[in-house]
Amino acid sequence: MKLIKLIWRYLNKKTNSKLYIFIRFILRKLILISINLLWLIEPFYKIRIHRGQINRIGHLSLYFEVMIRTKEININNKNVHDFFIIKNTKKHKVIANKVLYEMWKKHIHFIESDFLEFLYHIAAPKLVKKHHFPPHKIELGPILYDKPTLSFSADQIEKGKSMCNKLGINSDEWFVCLHNREAAFLADVFSKKKNLIHNIRDCQFQNFFKAAEVINLRGGKSIRMYSGNKSPLKEPNKLKIIDYSYTSRSEFMDVYLSGNCKFFLGSTSGLINVAKIFNIPCAVTNSFPVNQNSVPSNSLFIPKLIWSKKENRGLSMKEIIALGAHEALLEKDLDNLGLEIRENDSDDIALLTEDMFDLINNIVVSEKENLLRIKFMKKYFKQNQHVNKFNYENSFDNGGKISWRFLQKHSYLMKD
Repeated sequence: MKLIKLIWRYLNKKTNSKLYIFIRFILRKLILISINLLWLIEPFYKIRIHRGQINRIGHLSLYFEVMIRTKEININNKNVHDFFIIKNTKKHKVIANKVLYEMWKKHIHFIESDFLEFLYHIAAPKLVKKHHFPPHKIELGPILYDKPTLSFSADQIEKGKSMCNKLGINSDEWFVCLHNREAAFLADVFSKKKNLIHNIRDCQFQNFFKAAEVINLRGGKSIRMYSGNKSPLKEPNKLKIIDYSYTSRSEFMDVYLSGNCKFFLGSTSGLINVAKIFNIPCAVTNSFPVNQNSVPSNSLFIPKLIWSKKENRGLSMKEIIALGAHEALLEKDLDNLGLEIRENDSDDIALLTEDMFDLINNIVVSEKENLLRIKFMKKYFKQNQHVNKFNYENSFDNGGKISWRFLQKHSYLMKD
């Protein structure tokens, strides 16, 4: 096999990749001809083929739930059979969370095949509008509110309660998951890949300390979730934050804690999507890109701030969009514009936390303030949600709102 790979690389290099392009063309033609056979069995056995996404926990959780809630797939329809092609999990370490994968296997048919996964990858651009191949690109934004597909078994609930007890959380106590996004996680999971494009979304856990105090004063407990940082908190007892990330992290508890907390306070990372699929309210900090809303209707968010270095002030959303800064993916892109990105400080996150408690307890802002917030969001924000006939574009009723206390503090964001 190694010899074949060496020969292939040599020939492909000699032909300036034309050999690969030619073989890809032939394979695509053969695949497109072959899939026409699916029409022969369509009257008797309706098949729909998808490419599964299981190597990142955000995709493993939200990808399938978005498809179910937007009716791209109907797991209860016995007349249509949906199959998700993935790599062989016994040969490759491609499962982001084995517990979550096993939970999905109870509802979804997975085909583990390196060969079929390779063929799908080759032909994917040509399969977009084919009847038997629904969309393979699903936006992982706000999800329609509906009954969660997944649920914990009686044994899992018992196990989760027992492990919570060991963490210091009694069955009658509630808790909030705290999670920051760090480059360390991707470096740990994808050590051979460069993930600099995502670093602009990172933030410091220290800025969650004040929010933990707010949670403690309300009678709850805070749990630090795993972000790739393998060092312990310096003062976990003083802050009353349970350092689960360092002391007892497991794949099962990653899912159980995220799916059973009062709300999930975190940044735009994959783990927060686990909370979303169980309809757990989410308070998203450091949202980026700054003009995108990715939270469901029971949740809130606050964006990162963009600062003018020349004028030494924060930019309004109107200014950010006029400069195209909302489309920047790397810090150097902002630097070229004379700008810098600033993460939410401890006060910002504490204000978001206060608003989250208000939302959960049905304490609303005044009608005037709410209309001002909605007008601001509709003018400058967009929802990166999956759009189809069941979920129309920028349907703000399905998405969460920006924290009002945060907007009051940074009122310049709304300046026209």
